[in-house]
Amino acid sequence: MAENTFKISLYRRAMGLLRSRRLKRFTGTDLSIIENKVASYYASQSGEGYYARLAEQDIWDDMDQRKDFTFHCESATDILDFGCGAGGLSVALSQHYPQKQIHALDIGLHAAALINQTKSKVSFQQGSVLDAPFHDSSMDMIVSRFVIEHTIDPDKLISEAYRMLRPNGIMYLLYPQLLLKVPVSVIIREVFSWLFLSRKLTYLDPQIGTTTSDADDQDAVWLTNPVKIKQLLKAYGFEIVRSVPTQSLVIARKC
Repeated sequence: MAENTFKISLYRRAMGLLRSRRLKRFTGTDLSIIENKVASYYASQSGEGYYARLAEQDIWDDMDQRKDFTFHCESATDILDFGCGAGGLSVALSQHYPQKQIHALDIGLHAAALINQTKSKVSFQQGSVLDAPFHDSSMDMIVSRFVIEHTIDPDKLISEAYRMLRPNGIMYLLYPQLLLKVPVSVIIREVFSWLFLSRKLTYLDPQIGTTTSDADDQDAVWLTNPVKIKQLLKAYGFEIVRSVPTQSLVIARKC
């Protein structure tokens, strides 16, 4: 009986996984279509509900369990929440480390809602992670939490992070695991690209609507995975300190 129950459970999980393969590969050539769709959503009134849903998340408990997160926070003085969303992590950092300088950046029109509500000491600026309004070598640690999948130019995000970090500064980067959310044919194509086209990204067609949230990954614009992310980080001069795919995490140091 127990064996049958176990088999039924495995079957249900497998079927759930198959049904979750909702992300579609972008087959066009004009990437501005993707870029405009995403950017206009976050920077408009339409994104208000998205940021409201972000504000409901308890981010600190999640981050506190991630590998070496508090260790690197304790070693830093200036910490940047790179793509802060509603500002939940920024506020939590300012509360747990009141002696540190906490900075936050996001492009969204309704970003930083929690920062404004709590009147925290977080220094927030509205702007793009691809052209950040911070000086060179001004940060000790940059936390990028599920942001890299939202830009068709992840190399620019990484380049900006490298520019802003001080020597030996830490890039703490979280990304969504998307390989199991695309058709098998796309997975096979991606695995081959790891071997022969290491810098080529597989772009997705984001399905953005009034109920979009970062939990469903429908707003992802490329097929993030640890292999490609580590390759991008290394290409821009970072040293990989730790990669924990089970936590969707890569930690890199500016050499």
